[in-house]
Amino acid sequence: LLKYSTNPSTSAGSSDAAGMAAAAGRLDQLLGRGLQRGDAPLSLPGGALFEFGSAELKPASLAALDKLGQLIKKSANVVFSIEGHSDSFGDDETNNALSLQRAEAVRQWLVQNMEVDPSRIQTRGFGKTRMVVPPAVYDPHSQSSIDAEKARQAKNRRVEIVFRFLRQD
Repeated sequence: LLKYSTNPSTSAGSSDAAGMAAAAGRLDQLLGRGLQRGDAPLSLPGGALFEFGSAELKPASLAALDKLGQLIKKSANVVFSIEGHSDSFGDDETNNALSLQRAEAVRQWLVQNMEVDPSRIQTRGFGKTRMVVPPAVYDPHSQSSIDAEKARQAKNRRVEIVFRFLRQD
């Protein structure tokens, strides 16, 4: 039986905070200059948005989501795809469902709180199919080993915002 700690480790928590600060800075930049064709996707660290294993948004994430809502409303010629991702812990079905639920939670918040047109936001859940940090071997009988691997894979738990420009004739 594997147990998963619900307390984020110090390194994962600081990594998520740094990732969210970087995302907020990038959102400010994009809001200032507007989106341009070729802009790379925006990555929001999942640990800063959600608790481990949850799709409920953390209150601390709402400032960044507010900026994202402003960007969406400002970018009339862009369709946004919110793509959820997970780490390697858990089975495929659970991770696929959780990653989609997280993308849907972001979409729902934007529609309800920022009055974003829902037709401008698509959602996708990729589960553990597009990890940025590959899983490593850990001792499944050691909670500290599990926690260390969970912290190491923190970057996999994310939501990416992909921009697709509409054709302008």
